[in-house]
Amino acid sequence: MASDVQSLSPPEAWKLVQEDQRVVLIDVRSSMEFLFVGHPR
Repeated sequence: MASDVQSLSPPEAWKLVQEDQRVVLIDVRSSMEFLFVGHPR
């Protein structure tokens, strides 16, 4: 299991989540980025 931090494109991240239920995505956006970039409702 890799423990390195990785930067992935949205399609790459989605593929990993779909393929392995152990995958954990961590949202590291600041509060302002969360407000202005968007988020799931």
